[in-house]
Amino acid sequence: MTTPRTANAAISSRKRPVQLPPLGKLSEPQIRGRDCVWCSITLAPGRVVDLGEQYARRAGQRFAWFPRACSRCGKEGSS
Repeated sequence: MTTPRTANAAISSRKRPVQLPPLGKLSEPQIRGRDCVWCSITLAPGRVVDLGEQYARRAGQRFAWFPRACSRCGKEGSS
């Protein structure tokens, strides 16, 4: 029997790391997940790729941000 914990571990182990653009080069909508982190297009509901919770420092404070990508950039993996 697969528990939710082991199922999540299997999923996360298949994800490959994604190289994100430098935070300082992103707009506020890109940081907030409204726009694609790579091509800056405004994202439509249901057509996004969640790139997972990320952590960064700004002005000496650690914060979480949630980058997302359009389906095209998400499939290409920013390459």
